[in-house]
Amino acid sequence: HGDQVDTDGGVIVRGLGKAGTREFLRIYYACVALIDDQVGRVLDVLDKTGLSDNTIVVLWGDHGWNLGDSALWAKHTLLERAVRSPLIISVPGMKQAGASSDALVESLDLFPTLIDLAKPGFTKTEHSLDGKSLAKVLDDPSAKVRDAALSYWRDGITVRTRSHRLIVTRKNGQLSKVELYDQSTGFDPVENKADANPALVERLQAYLP
Repeated sequence: HGDQVDTDGGVIVRGLGKAGTREFLRIYYACVALIDDQVGRVLDVLDKTGLSDNTIVVLWGDHGWNLGDSALWAKHTLLERAVRSPLIISVPGMKQAGASSDALVESLDLFPTLIDLAKPGFTKTEHSLDGKSLAKVLDDPSAKVRDAALSYWRDGITVRTRSHRLIVTRKNGQLSKVELYDQSTGFDPVENKADANPALVERLQAYLP
């Protein structure tokens, strides 16, 4: 976590100072740019070899760091910036290629989506799948497959709906540290509105497994 806030609102990392923090950011962004370049090289080869005509491509990224966002210099949180990870799916012959979607999805949805798209020889899995196919979202970006998406970190669980994010800590069946953020106010809301909205908190808790 950062221990000092710069005059321009950025967080200065403890032990690095202002110059060291900026150098860290420069290196971080360079790593992202490098990976972006490597993805481009793979896609170029698919095009040159003709494999893009029958290849499903999924770009599924790890979540990034809070680099001063929400007043945090950290990675493992249940806040929006940490668990809203990149997901791009390209399927040959897509009707809405290049479109983006606001549909709520989970990482668990990737496997049933690929089964739906690739149509492998098997039709059943040994265990039932918790994920949902995103095929209809690929056809229609305005479609939705779930009303809420869940993410986990240790004893914490977060429920994300279109407008809010609920974060709770659950240990031995008991809930504590309840947080509610209004995501319509921005990407990094910091005001916990749980106490002021008990009915909404109760409704979102119903999504908890």
